[in-house]
Amino acid sequence: MRRAADGELSATDQARFDDLLAGDPSIAHQVAFEQRLRESTGRTMADVAVPTGLADRVSAAIQADEDLGASLEEIAEQTRRPSFWSRTSIRSAAAAVFVLGLSAALIYQATRLSSVPLDPGQMAYRQQLAGFLTGQHDRFCDDIAKDALKTLMSDSASFEALMTSSFGHPVDVPESPAKEVRFAGGGPCHVPGDGPSGHGVYRADFGPEISVFVKPDNGELPLKPGRTYALKTKECGLEGAQILALVKDGVIYYFVFNEAPGCQKALQALGVAAPSAKF
Repeated sequence: MRRAADGELSATDQARFDDLLAGDPSIAHQVAFEQRLRESTGRTMADVAVPTGLADRVSAAIQADEDLGASLEEIAEQTRRPSFWSRTSIRSAAAAVFVLGLSAALIYQATRLSSVPLDPGQMAYRQQLAGFLTGQHDRFCDDIAKDALKTLMSDSASFEALMTSSFGHPVDVPESPAKEVRFAGGGPCHVPGDGPSGHGVYRADFGPEISVFVKPDNGELPLKPGRTYALKTKECGLEGAQILALVKDGVIYYFVFNEAPGCQKALQALGVAAPSAKF
């Protein structure tokens, strides 16, 4: 049916399909559904930019898997022999290092590939979101814009009160107990998606500045409370910044920062947990 929906049936397949259709007219509805699905997907993905270097990264990952399989096959016969594991202590140590190294590589690969599955509509939203957040963050990193933002709400309590009133959910932006990272100002903005939203900026004694964007969690992305998610903007064709997201009490928080020394320390000072998945 999928080949029929794509118009890819050969003459022989078309004859068989016609016979099936004669016996079960409902097949025509299924084919029509497949065609509508393809048209909807095409419209949704029409303006989505293909991430820079995606094809190279996919090819590299496939090649890495093939190389690993070939390496294991090359030593398989040797490792089946008892003598391989009963030679000198140096050889045994080398074997142990190999096994541990292989285990670490497999664990790293599994972690690297752990990501939240997104449908085409969610992928399009992620692309739009990443562009907006990084653009706004870059804009408010210059001193004039930061001063303008500070004049709206210069303290986190006022920012939280306004956002809580607008959202109908409690907003609680993080604070650094030692004041190493300070809330410099915030105000309303227009994060893509449904509902109101806000943007605040932190200044740190070390590392880059950090933006926090808040909005009600209306399910635009399948993110679960209690976890921190990472989106590396270069996967969306953007460069120079990273986005972390977390959901709490019906509110989604996006932290945006430039990848530079000190950024992880600043996030730790704010109590933002390390990411456990990608989106």
